[in-house]
Amino acid sequence: THSIYLYNSLKFFRFFIQFYSLKFTFNKLLCPSFTTHKSSSYKYLLLFYPFVGGVCRSTKQQTYLKTPCVLLKSEIRLSKGRSAEHENHVKWRCEIRDDDDDDDTEPYIFSMEPDWSPVLDLNETITETIVSGLTTFFAPGCVLDWDRFAVIIPPDSVVELETPASARSNDPKTTGFKKVLVVRVVASDTETTATQAKIADKWFGTGTAEVNLRSKYRQCSYGKLKLNPAPDQPEIGIKNGVVTVEIDLELRKKKVSDTVVENYIIRALKEKLGKRYRDDYDHIAFCFPAVRRRYWKAYSYVGSKFTAFDDNLCLAVSYQMHEIGHNLMLQHSGIIGDEYGDTSCTMGYSVNEDNTNRCFSAPKSWFLGWYANRHRLLKPLQTPTFSGRLVGLSQYQKTVARDYIIVKIVGTSKNDIYVSLNTATGINSDTGMGRNKVLITLAETGDASSKSTLVRELNAGQSHSINNFEGTTKTLDIHVYEITDPGIRSPLPQFARIGVKLMTCNDNKNIRFVHGRKKRSCSKMPVKYCNKV
Repeated sequence: THSIYLYNSLKFFRFFIQFYSLKFTFNKLLCPSFTTHKSSSYKYLLLFYPFVGGVCRSTKQQTYLKTPCVLLKSEIRLSKGRSAEHENHVKWRCEIRDDDDDDDTEPYIFSMEPDWSPVLDLNETITETIVSGLTTFFAPGCVLDWDRFAVIIPPDSVVELETPASARSNDPKTTGFKKVLVVRVVASDTETTATQAKIADKWFGTGTAEVNLRSKYRQCSYGKLKLNPAPDQPEIGIKNGVVTVEIDLELRKKKVSDTVVENYIIRALKEKLGKRYRDDYDHIAFCFPAVRRRYWKAYSYVGSKFTAFDDNLCLAVSYQMHEIGHNLMLQHSGIIGDEYGDTSCTMGYSVNEDNTNRCFSAPKSWFLGWYANRHRLLKPLQTPTFSGRLVGLSQYQKTVARDYIIVKIVGTSKNDIYVSLNTATGINSDTGMGRNKVLITLAETGDASSKSTLVRELNAGQSHSINNFEGTTKTLDIHVYEITDPGIRSPLPQFARIGVKLMTCNDNKNIRFVHGRKKRSCSKMPVKYCNKV
């Protein structure tokens, strides 16, 4: 009698919930494994749940971080007006596995609260050894909030970091074939604006889009890197490299953090594609659903597989190439005072257009290695003079022996110097600044993928000089003798003839030059006056 009474009561209770259309279904209310699983306090509902079907798990909203998590550096492109200095923002995340899941399941991505950064927490020497996607993080007492997917770091905690000794050997491959999966998202009250077919066209050229992610990486690499769509799997909805997933979130009525949305997408992919879905793809892009206001345009995890785009920006090839570039370990390309300012490069400012023809700057191209047979490495302290021809990357196929796409000058303690000709033709016709000029770009010594700075644009007859090169009294002079353009139809390439010379300007203590309003010694004068009367 008691069992029948309890059964009828539960039937009425379930009808009551459905009648008033509460946020969660009865199954999720009793076992909220999809919404609020994980807590330090366990609440068992096994007493009456078997009557309505299913097997209930414990619900625990918070746990402690027991093992180190893998750090991910998120490069976030902010919406206009979000930053006074530039539109870039960096946040660090951590990959964490659910203890209740199988050991081989894919991890979730947690934010860190308060915002943690190695720059703020550690000295500069240690910071340089941190590698996104490899370095692990641990701090005693860290709490995992599984509602908000956040690692809560206690005040005054001592952070433990560990980076594998062979970190740089794990650089992502920049040649060969890669599989890309693009994810269209349907939320409870909104969805990605573009259709699955349109997204496939803008990413892989499956329709009428001649300029797309696949075509641009193939062109810029001259076929060395091919980003192909994920293979079709009709039974789970993958077609032409795109899949649609559904998430149980309302995004228009209230603000939901991008970390929560991202992890709901990850969970939906696990359910649809399998718990080890990441192993099948080299890059996974999320096209976030449309909302009225979102503080970011796009973001990417450096050295990881994930990128994300704000709705229709998912269709802009400039944004696609930029964010995938971060996956390939590339940092930004800028000018002095503006981290994104080098618009000669894809890793500078992106544009919301779907047909942008622009490749990468000299340091990024050196790292990618696509023109390695046309690289020239100079060490002026060993070989003080050099002369040769520079050809732009857009005319790489017209080069002959002793032509160079990039000249890299080694020797300064902080930066390497990269010299290139920025031809504004063909696959690079939409390059921004320094069109058809010789560009001087700096990047961190020994790391061509690092943040780079364009410092000079040279026309024929102009020079760029570095006084007291590598702590010596000598001056390094990079001079452009001529820039010749035989025309796009000519079998000969446009080229710049340059010279690099390490010069000793002999000073005389009794003689000074008046240059402008200052009196200078010979070694402090422009290099064209070196050793002249």
